[in-house]
Amino acid sequence: MILIIACGENEKQKQLELKVEKMSKELDSLKTSFAWHNMIQGYKDIAEIPKKVEFTFDSEGYQALKSNLGLILFISIDKIENYLDGIKIRFNIGNPYFVDFSGGEFSLTWGEKTKYHQFTKEIKRGS
Repeated sequence: MILIIACGENEKQKQLELKVEKMSKELDSLKTSFAWHNMIQGYKDIAEIPKKVEFTFDSEGYQALKSNLGLILFISIDKIENYLDGIKIRFNIGNPYFVDFSGGEFSLTWGEKTKYHQFTKEIKRGS
């Protein structure tokens, strides 16, 4: 008995598309890892990475931040806007790890005031 299996052009195209999609994801992951590596290479030791960061209204780029658990995250200002009788600041949190974080807590200090904020939004891996 002879069995002949033919792979049609549509099937070949699907396989190639899946392969390209997989390679694209791997490339994005490598780019992210490389970018995070470049951001922390200025530190001689991970112990030097601060547990707090300071921003001004014209701050640009990410700053490395070491959490209480010793994890390194990257923080930047995304958007600043007037809100009621004050301002509203939206931050980007960069996660260089290959795991998702499902929330956490941080504190914001301005002047003499400190406010603790819990977030429940998931921080995706490699974001």
